[in-house]
Amino acid sequence: MAGYDTVILSDLLHFDASHGVLLSSLTSLLRKTPDARAYVAAGKYTPAAVCEHFIREGETAGLSWEEGT
Repeated sequence: MAGYDTVILSDLLHFDASHGVLLSSLTSLLRKTPDARAYVAAGKYTPAAVCEHFIREGETAGLSWEEGT
């Protein structure tokens, strides 16, 4: 099956106008298996509403999220 098992998005969410492109890339690159993972990190300067928007849009794109530390 094509795709990557792990994709890392670090410090990109503050570019909120790019959320659609980021999610399109993520869903294209990530392997379509239950074990595939994306690790997403946002800087402290990224407003919570911007992060929440990315999460909601990701869910609409078929992604499910788990919060980690």
